[in-house]
Amino acid sequence: MKRFRMSIIGAIALLAPAVAYAGAPVCDNSAPNPFANLTPRSGPAVLICAGGTFFSFTNFSTDGKLRILPGTKLNLAGGASISLSATFNSDPFISFAFQSILPSGFGPLPFDALFLTPVVGGPYDNATSVGALGLTETGVGATTGTVSQGSLPNYITGFADATDLNVGTGTGTCSVSTPPASSSTTCNPPGKSNNFAPITPSNLSARLSYKQNSTGVEGISTASWSGTVTLNAVTTTAPEPTTVALMFVGLAIVGGAGYRRNRHV
Repeated sequence: MKRFRMSIIGAIALLAPAVAYAGAPVCDNSAPNPFANLTPRSGPAVLICAGGTFFSFTNFSTDGKLRILPGTKLNLAGGASISLSATFNSDPFISFAFQSILPSGFGPLPFDALFLTPVVGGPYDNATSVGALGLTETGVGATTGTVSQGSLPNYITGFADATDLNVGTGTGTCSVSTPPASSSTTCNPPGKSNNFAPITPSNLSARLSYKQNSTGVEGISTASWSGTVTLNAVTTTAPEPTTVALMFVGLAIVGGAGYRRNRHV
């Protein structure tokens, strides 16, 4: 069976003009931080390292503290693609949706996504994370889709500046196979919360890191992620009412986008 470790340099179609661009030719998905020398000092920003190629998504709609990366699709080589959206609030929280689609024969292909927003206010002394993973496999014969650990110990990780907030969540392997002609499973990581000494960081970031493999003949593996990383002030000040309201708006936007994608897979 022919297999691919995808080389996507020079084989990219962008389906969101002026939203994404190839910002550098190569990044290292095997490094603990593929974005160590590429992370902007301010945001919001979304950086993607897919199979060793770097992309930066920089155009955002702005409404006060709420910033949104609209649903964006990036076609890779050989029929593979990624889709993503994000909602940012500098109060602060980050909600994101990320989907990767691989035809049979691709993999294991690494994906790393960094979502970053500036932080206002503080100090903050608590962080939380929640996430969800749906994996679907379609095909006419025996095919298998697998998601496994990437460059970090957890699938979803939160950082304040360069400091790990210890709310990393999601481990192990998620897989689904055909027959039947279409089969799906969920491997949702547990929500996590962590208290710490008060901090006043400049940036909050959420990292998604995983590898995806698609084996068999004439099959398609689809991994659909959503997640939220939040900073909270538990013992210092109460969160602003507008922050709470905007967080639910962001979750509704990202959740709705992910649901519509899954309905059309």
